[in-house]
Amino acid sequence: MNRVWLVLVLASVGCAERQARVGRELFGSSSFAISNSPMLVRQREPRVKNGRVTVTYSFLIESFADYPQSVALAGARARIAEHPASVRCKVGDQVLDELLLEARGRYRVDCDLAFELAEIPLDKLGDVTARITIPMTLGGEPRETTFSYFFRSEDAS
Repeated sequence: MNRVWLVLVLASVGCAERQARVGRELFGSSSFAISNSPMLVRQREPRVKNGRVTVTYSFLIESFADYPQSVALAGARARIAEHPASVRCKVGDQVLDELLLEARGRYRVDCDLAFELAEIPLDKLGDVTARITIPMTLGGEPRETTFSYFFRSEDAS
């Protein structure tokens, strides 16, 4: 019986899955909803070229309000293990400083996250989570929404 247990333990460890790049993130109130559902449909892998790592993080935002609301895309920021990273957000092909949400409007936002491996050495840091923070004014209140993206140490290669 002990041998069977040992085999089961080894099989269980051998079949363990790696952590997903993103998990479901949903934020909202009576005037808006934000979802990272595009990232769940297609989990994007980071790209590495000449020591620069890039990945695009997408989310949807929908206004339920009868009045305009705004997302300060130019104020987006990212951190990876306490190191700042570059982030630039756009709607369609347009890089915007601010996205004015029309009443009852729905938008897809794509944020390009980038950093140099020399500044954020994933191979030395190990597996880390990037935090992408987007400032917004929704329902007349200043807020922030933070999304997470998981990097693996092997992304450095």
